[in-house]
Amino acid sequence: GALRELVRTRVDLETVPKKSVLRLLADHCSDPGEADALYLLSSIKGKDLFQGKVERAATTVVELLEQHPSCRPPVELLLQVLPALSPRYYSIASSPFVQPSRVRIAFTLVRWEAEGGKPKRGLCTHWLHSLCQGLSQNPDELLEQPPVLVPLSLCPTKDFRLPEDPSTRIVMVGPGTGVAPFVGFIQHRVTIREELEEEKRAMGDRCDGVWRGMPLRLDDECVEERSVGGMWLFFGCRSQDQDFLYRKELTALASTEAMSLSTAFSRSGGGRVYVQDRMREHGRELARWLLAERAIFYVCGDGARMAKDVRAAVVAILDE
Repeated sequence: GALRELVRTRVDLETVPKKSVLRLLADHCSDPGEADALYLLSSIKGKDLFQGKVERAATTVVELLEQHPSCRPPVELLLQVLPALSPRYYSIASSPFVQPSRVRIAFTLVRWEAEGGKPKRGLCTHWLHSLCQGLSQNPDELLEQPPVLVPLSLCPTKDFRLPEDPSTRIVMVGPGTGVAPFVGFIQHRVTIREELEEEKRAMGDRCDGVWRGMPLRLDDECVEERSVGGMWLFFGCRSQDQDFLYRKELTALASTEAMSLSTAFSRSGGGRVYVQDRMREHGRELARWLLAERAIFYVCGDGARMAKDVRAAVVAILDE
């Protein structure tokens, strides 16, 4: 019914509960022993126990209810203390020029092992993965089933966008799923370049010069002078064979010189190599792009570590 749908689609049942939630559960245990155990976990005295059995073990409310079967709190109280599902933000990895009615996203399956060897996984990424598995493995069967509605909303960006002038060069650093927006950038610019080339072919040979005091080439018809700037992508991941997102698409574009592609694989043998290492290898050319060609520099991905290392690499390159 409606309550089941509310809990299933709006409430985060995978989050680690706060101590106030544990006290609420304890208040509704009919077994005194189970109540005392939950009260202890929520107390100052039970701080270390809470950190070990709840926080580091990533224990959920559902698991606590299973461990304490006499606990029967009213649903309305649980709904008041459990957090709502938070939105997940993904970059669009496609251009409306190429896919006007669809969007692509890239996501990493989140898996880890909590204390005690308990396997854990990301809530949203595994749900999305299950949808993808069904689409790829049983496409004919899915056509006969009702569509899966994925609630979504667009979150426009103010600064992370392509320059208005398509002739401006761009440098993109996007390891892992950080490459997603840049795949869209590249699609967009490649399409613009193809359209310009098609316009040039359609116009054929053009006369130049002046005729009766008037220029033969009008400013708004100067297709020949319009161009798309260079694109240079630095992509990194652990394994070339397992983690190279959009590999066929990117390598195909790089082979046609539509873009430059520098890759770094940290677990594919020969020592650990990261995107900042590839940037230093191409330091002189990268500095020329940034200083002489006035290229715009983009970074997307892990802001905690990678972005700082990339910034340090850029500073070192420009200092040389």
